[in-house]
Amino acid sequence: VTVPEWDMIMMLDDGKSPESYFQTVFRLQSPDKSRSKEECYVVDFNPQRCLELVYEFADITAKKGQSTQEAVRTFLEFAYTRMNDTPFTYLY
Repeated sequence: VTVPEWDMIMMLDDGKSPESYFQTVFRLQSPDKSRSKEECYVVDFNPQRCLELVYEFADITAKKGQSTQEAVRTFLEFAYTRMNDTPFTYLY
């Protein structure tokens, strides 16, 4: 289900499937015709799981000849990522 009005989601489960996790995340990016939605936010209270799933997703989606580390770097350039242990600590 896509709800265009949503621009934030809180991940409160302990799901371990990168497909399910990122399907949920990318649904937030659905356009909202009533306003110009340019950003969406994912709040994950399990940063270890988040980083593991980003790595696994990058490994799955890496282009031929691209290392997983390069794919992670590309993903983090696209998806602004921040740890909340210290304000404004960026992962990239």
